[in-house]
Amino acid sequence: MISTVLSVQNLTKKFSQKKYFWQFYKNNQYKTIVDNISFDLKEGEIIGLIGPNGAGKTTVIQMLLSILTPTSGNIKYFSKEFTKSRSKILKYISFASNYINLPHKLTIEESMNIYLKLYDANTEMKTQKLDEYLKIFNLFNYKEKKIGILSSGQILKLMIIKAFITDPKIVLLDEPTAALDPDSAQLVRNFILQKQSQENISIILTSHNMEEISQMCQRVLVLKKGKIIANESPENLINAQDLNVSLIKDNIENTKKIEEIALKNNFDYQIKNQQIMLKVKKSKLNQVINDLERFNITYCDLNINKPSLNDYFLSL
Repeated sequence: MISTVLSVQNLTKKFSQKKYFWQFYKNNQYKTIVDNISFDLKEGEIIGLIGPNGAGKTTVIQMLLSILTPTSGNIKYFSKEFTKSRSKILKYISFASNYINLPHKLTIEESMNIYLKLYDANTEMKTQKLDEYLKIFNLFNYKEKKIGILSSGQILKLMIIKAFITDPKIVLLDEPTAALDPDSAQLVRNFILQKQSQENISIILTSHNMEEISQMCQRVLVLKKGKIIANESPENLINAQDLNVSLIKDNIENTKKIEEIALKNNFDYQIKNQQIMLKVKKSKLNQVINDLERFNITYCDLNINKPSLNDYFLSL
């Protein structure tokens, strides 16, 4: 039986909207950033956390790391209360983000040695692993260089190494490929998937790259205005979207007939020059094809495009 490594129940975070300290004592107003969310993370599972800017994704990650204290709700790791076993639990959790800096005046080797000591790691074994990881990301020749000379992409790769070198059980990744070129981003994704598969690591991943979410995640949590509005596989979210049907008409009369079909079935449609675009539910596709034949509607071309996770995201 697959165990639950993280359980979040009724998690809420509110921030005061007062600007000055004396205002906290009267008529305080709060803005809810994360609103009563609940979810689980299974052993060896990769969950995507997506949503528009301001949906609360980073706030959720910060509460899971104890950087922010929840206003209410409960977080359990490995069936233990996070608030009661924080220090022990954090030794099994790692984090990487595009928005966190490493100490620029230290070399890669110095920075990593300090980090490994914080985790009471076997330094000799981890040094061998560090060399292996640095070679994967083409950073081995920079090992004795100061972090300050590295590019933003190289620093992000170093953050990924830092997240996995301590043999964590859970890794939280906040937009881990946002500053990378396509080749480097794919290298990072392959590395994450390989480590996850080899060591059965559980991962929560935030990203605005929907192709990345589709490629890497078994399940997706969709946040909007602080609430979870969907908790599904990428495939289910995609399949719930309307199909995009595009027709190239061959005369004006057919335009009127197609408009009638769209209105009768309550389909959204657009007309651009000779092209008519319909948004059709998958279950009604055969009916549309039959209607085209029944009304003797002729057309020069017909394309049916399956929606993507990006289409779902844009519809939020």
